[in-house]
Order: sequence, then C-alpha cells, then structure tokens
Amino acid sequence: MGAMIHSADHDPAPMAARLRTAAEAVLAADSGETAPPAPGTVDGAGLRARLAAAARPMLLLGDGPGWTDAACATMALFAGANALSTAVTAGGCDRLDNENPCYAGTLGPAADPRLTDRLRAADCLVTVGDVPAGWTAHPGAHPLPCDPAAGGIAALAAALMDVAPVDDVPWTDWAIAARRDYLDWSAADPWPGPVDVGAILGWLRERLPTDAVVAADAGPLAGLAQRHLLFRRPGRLVAGPAGLDGFGLAAAVAARTARPRRMALGLTDAAGFAAAEPLLADAVAAGAPALVVAANDTPVDLAAAARARGAFAVTVGSSPDFIQAFWDALWSRTPALIELRVEPDQITTQTVWGAARAAAMPHAEG
Repeated sequence: MGAMIHSADHDPAPMAARLRTAAEAVLAADSGETAPPAPGTVDGAGLRARLAAAARPMLLLGDGPGWTDAACATMALFAGANALSTAVTAGGCDRLDNENPCYAGTLGPAADPRLTDRLRAADCLVTVGDVPAGWTAHPGAHPLPCDPAAGGIAALAAALMDVAPVDDVPWTDWAIAARRDYLDWSAADPWPGPVDVGAILGWLRERLPTDAVVAADAGPLAGLAQRHLLFRRPGRLVAGPAGLDGFGLAAAVAARTARPRRMALGLTDAAGFAAAEPLLADAVAAGAPALVVAANDTPVDLAAAARARGAFAVTVGSSPDFIQAFWDALWSRTPALIELRVEPDQITTQTVWGAARAAAMPHAEG
C-alpha cells in the first residue's frame, strides 16, 4: 500500500482520503472478532515429544488470520503450561500479554539482539502462523499446522487446549533469563536533548488503558512503540506498511471513530502529519477525540496547523512538559495533537539509538 502515496501529490486531501481507506482496511482485518471455529488438528504427541527432548525450547507467534482475543488467551495458557519463552513477529506484540512471564519480546526493527541470539540458540522452536523465512529454516523448527481456510490460528489454538503439558520443564532458568532480557530491553535509556522520547513512552507505558489502540507509522516509531509500550488484549498495536507516511494519525482517527469508547493513540512524524493532516478536521466533525503524538525535527509548526483544523494542540519542548500536555489533551475531549520538538535523526531504534545511548550514559552515571 505504500506505493499509493507519492511526494508528487501536492494536494493533501486525496492523500488523506487514501490513508484513511488504508487504515480502515487494516483495522478491519485486525478486529479479531469472529465466531469461534471448530478445533483444528495438531499432533499433540509429536509436539510433546519434541518439547520433552528439548533443553532450550521457544515459541514464536507469527502472522496470519485468527488472532482473536480468545485465541491469544488460549495460546497464553499453552505457553504458560509448558513454561515456554515466547517471542512474536514484528507488529504482533499484542498477541501475548506483555506482562505474562513467558513474553520475551518482539522481532523486527526494535528487536533486542539478545532475543534473536536466544531464538537461534533454541533447540526446539515451535512456530505458529507465518514467520520470517530465516526462522522457518531454523534447525529446531517445529511448525504447527495452521490452515487459514479452516479457522487459521484460532482453530489451532482451540486444538492446543487438548494437548497435555509436558511432565518436566528443565528449562525454567532459560525462560527466566529471556524474560529478564525483555524487561531490561523495554526500559528506557536516557536520550540526549531536552525531549527524551524513551522516557515519554515509558511514562505512557504505565498510563495507557489496557484496551487502547496504538497506531504507528512503519519504521522507527513502530519500533519504539513495540519496545517501550505495554500491550495486552483487548489492546492493539497497529503498524502501517512501509512507505505509508501518516498511517499512525489516520488509523488513530479511524479507530476512535469506529470504537468511540476506546482510547486511540497515533504516533507519527512531520511527514506523516503533513500527509494525514486533513483527517483531523474529519475527527473534529465526527466528535472522535483521537490523540496524536508527532515527533517533529523540522521548522514547521505542526501545532498551529492542527489548531487550524479545529483540534487541540500543544508543543512540548522538554520531557517534563509532556505530562501536563497529555492530560490537557485528554481533557480537551477533542482530537488532539502533542508535538514533540526533537532533534534531527533522534528518532530511531538501532543505529542512532546506540549513539544516543553512548552520549547520554556518562551523564546518567555521573
């Protein structure tokens, strides 16, 4: 879908309309509300035998249809009963409650290198759904059958309810270490500059409702959300496809319009805001108080543009100011923009992130 948006499109209105259509399609596919399917088929004896012979097993939850709230809950029971350290593919961090002791983190641009190393070291990697090719070729891969035409992941989850847990789990230390790595990785390191994005997301982590819908542009912003925010069903993380600037804003507006009782938070940057800005006026007209946080490293005044569309808007120039801005935005009961004035190249998850951490740590330790 990213090919639909081009810089040559100077009129923002048709761009915003296409963004909203794309966002609504993604949200509809991610609704997760379907009738319970008949249980699928799974070789329970074979699965138990593979696990019983393992010393370092892991579970990898991949993409595919059928990730209903019920399927996620059942998969959590299966993981817990077998003490399986569990990772999820990029964008799927809401498939297992992030506070579940089995949750070890998310793959993708914000993946902890320790998690990918641990997955490589696993001697039994149970996979569910579509996972990246590198993991399907894992020497310890044990893919579970998941037929989209027969209920997909929801049917597989129902079948796992009949699989008895293994009798002995000698890998508890392995699973505990994976969990500790995740907790360490999700903590916010100090950032240089007056606006500490990691600290802001860490603050939001403890305050977003459990049923909030978080929508983010693809790339670093989605990676930051996956790393620092906390997800558990019925909450959702919806990440846009690569190249579709403004998806976070568009999806937040679409989500709050379709689900008025649930908080919707959109994460975007200056380019994304420019692409989706007209949708703020639509949100105002619909009475859909979506909240958008935009990281801005340009001289453009995004807050002024948002006010011109009828939205509440505030600019944050230092991290402590975000707290008041957040509550003011919520209490405005209107679509709202919080503009974070960040430094160029500050928003990333790996390359510049490492440089930011190196620059900040001497100050933090001193």
